[in-house]
Formats: sequence, structure tokens, C-alpha cells
Amino acid sequence: MEKQFAKGLIFKKPREGSPSFVKGSLSIKMNEFMEWADKNQKNGWLNIDLKEGKSGKYYAELNTFEPKQDNSKTIFTPPSELPEDNTPLEEIPF
Repeated sequence: MEKQFAKGLIFKKPREGSPSFVKGSLSIKMNEFMEWADKNQKNGWLNIDLKEGKSGKYYAELNTFEPKQDNSKTIFTPPSELPEDNTPLEEIPF
């Protein structure tokens, strides 16, 4: 998948002499960023990764990760599929 850089968002390294707890700063060009964010959000969320390029320059990239859905796990067994051995619920080991 092609990288999608966050438009209107700039992540900068901390200025020289900044305290160690300052990890960087963000500059946001609102009209450009809001237009880009609106196009790339999903369900009201926008995930952006802050990365460091080979050049040492920081950048912001859209996180497009989507977990694979594992439909093989059964979460609920309908009562019609349960065994009819009349085992009391207290004796079921799970």
C-alpha cells in the first residue's frame, strides 16, 4: 500500500536546549489538515503515526492498519446446539 502523508500536519524535532520531556512539536495548517482528515477518517477516528525517516527528518503518516477478522472462533453456542445430557450448570468445567 502506498504511504499517505498527513497533509497540513508537520511534526518537528524538539528545539535545541528543550527539556528532555519535550519530544517534538506539531504545526497544523487547519484548512488543509481538516480537508485531508475528513477524507481519511473512519468512524470519527484518524490514526496517524509519527515516524523518523532515513534522513533523520520526522514526518506524520496515515496509519491504515486494519486487523484481520478471525471468524473461526465461536463466541456463543445457541441452546439448540448444546448437548441434551441435563448436566447441571455448576458441574460444567468451563
